[in-house]
Amino acid sequence: MKKLTVLFFVLAAFTFKANTTKAQISALANTTWSGSAYVPTELNVKLAFGVDTLKLVMAENNLVLETMSYRLSNDTLFIKKLSGNSPCENDQEGVYKVAVKEKLFTIVAINDPCAERSVAFSPKGYLKID
Repeated sequence: MKKLTVLFFVLAAFTFKANTTKAQISALANTTWSGSAYVPTELNVKLAFGVDTLKLVMAENNLVLETMSYRLSNDTLFIKKLSGNSPCENDQEGVYKVAVKEKLFTIVAINDPCAERSVAFSPKGYLKID
């Protein structure tokens, strides 16, 4: 009985953590995050998530540098260029691992055929703009 109770609490804790992460990740829609991007030199930017689009915006003047479509599956972000000046082809889909912890969004390349995009995101992450 004791083993069963411990197993129940372990499973409950794992389920709670998984659901919390999913809720945080799904909360990317209609949020904006501030940080740096290397495009190709370091630049202060905002990542502005819409419902299904992600805009890379210059922080100082709100100029949209790139517009991408995105979709999420658990902690995996899939992005494709829609418009912008990067050398990425529109059909090249980048795959990234993402995490949201409180007000910090991190994004790490898993696989992206566009080398310039795969190194553009800052390893320091992005702070949520309220």
